[in-house]
Amino acid sequence: MGAWGTRAFENDSANDWAYDLADVQDLSVIGETIAACASSEYVDDRLGAQTVAACDVLARLLGKSRYCDAYTEKIDIWVRDHPQPVPPKLRSQAVEALDKIRSDDSELAEEWSEDESTYEEWAADLDELAAALQ
Repeated sequence: MGAWGTRAFENDSANDWAYDLADVQDLSVIGETIAACASSEYVDDRLGAQTVAACDVLARLLGKSRYCDAYTEKIDIWVRDHPQPVPPKLRSQAVEALDKIRSDDSELAEEWSEDESTYEEWAADLDELAAALQ
């Protein structure tokens, strides 16, 4: 998975995804990522990490940034330069995607569950993110 932490941008997949976001001015990449998660029977770890990142960007657009560090710098710049409303439907789809990522149909959930304390930290972060979107 290439993760060094449990937060949205503490993994290689999310940081790679951020380059796709940098190429657009709208929410298209975010919507496409969340839709891909929703349509997957089983969410692999790469798509799961990218979906969490997409949800985190939505929270930032809503003014609910949960943390800032060197890994979120490019995201914070994008959000600052592209302020826009987040449609309620996209917000609800994002929350549903986070639920799916925590389910048995998710490779991320499987990987994080290998260590109970790390899983609890990861799950709490997803809960916090879902609350920020509601």
